[in-house]
Amino acid sequence: MQILRTRLVYKFGYPVWPVDSIEDDYSLILAYFRLLRRLVSNVRRTVVKAKSFVCPPKYVDILAKIERKIRSGENINAYLSRKLIRIDYNDPLMNDWGIQHLHLGERVITEGEHKGFIQGTPELLYVYFDKQSAYFVAILDHRSFSKQYLIQTMHDNWPHVLEPYRDPNIISVYPRNPTSEELHKLRKANLNFGIVTVSDGTTYVLIGGGVATSGDNIMDVRRTNHLHRWAHHQTNTIKKQIPEIIVGLRTRGLEIVEPIVLRLSIENEAEKKWSLIDHNNRFHIPIAGPWVMTKRE
Repeated sequence: MQILRTRLVYKFGYPVWPVDSIEDDYSLILAYFRLLRRLVSNVRRTVVKAKSFVCPPKYVDILAKIERKIRSGENINAYLSRKLIRIDYNDPLMNDWGIQHLHLGERVITEGEHKGFIQGTPELLYVYFDKQSAYFVAILDHRSFSKQYLIQTMHDNWPHVLEPYRDPNIISVYPRNPTSEELHKLRKANLNFGIVTVSDGTTYVLIGGGVATSGDNIMDVRRTNHLHRWAHHQTNTIKKQIPEIIVGLRTRGLEIVEPIVLRLSIENEAEKKWSLIDHNNRFHIPIAGPWVMTKRE
């Protein structure tokens, strides 16, 4: 768990005290995945705008700057919600529909808890990111988080992006979409409606992954459950194997100093190289990382 604490503090810039205030491992893992999903990765993307996209004149220059940063793979996370500084914050719009909102200010906040973020603006850039592209949906005000117009616009312009979430089997189950006001109340109560039917009758389900009753994204919860179970399984397995490991090392002529203290090392996440290292005795035990899927899975 110290690896996650270190990453939250040094890689993502969270103050030490709110990270250290998370006492249990499960909450720490969930906080990590919650943040990881919300941040926009620094990779080069194509910028695509909806046919209906209109930029107010006062935002033309800053929008062009954001576009350049996205195309060149620069960090744009300073434009995200200032609530990102709250390690326990959930973004209802992103949890439900997977859409990010960026502020269009030009000034960087230089002091206070929001230091490093871009100043807030009355209107926001609503954008959907995947690994290759940034889809500019619209520039709208803060009251537009629950407007079905956002999904309708994505459907009208990029139906292939929403295709994985299309479900033709539930068209007749719900006679109508909730209004923006109703959807706002559902999100506020952490009730997972998760279904949107657009004008031509196409129905999409859980575009953003869905919302648990805790307000957390269901995908974050699933990843947390998986990593939590993996950690406990690995711990119990290695404990049982330690006597056999010690015998094997001594057979090779190694002098083992007890107690053995194993610490997790992530040598290469991309290649899924994980191991347990005992620095005192200078040996390591390769293990399968938590995301290595078996044939059964």
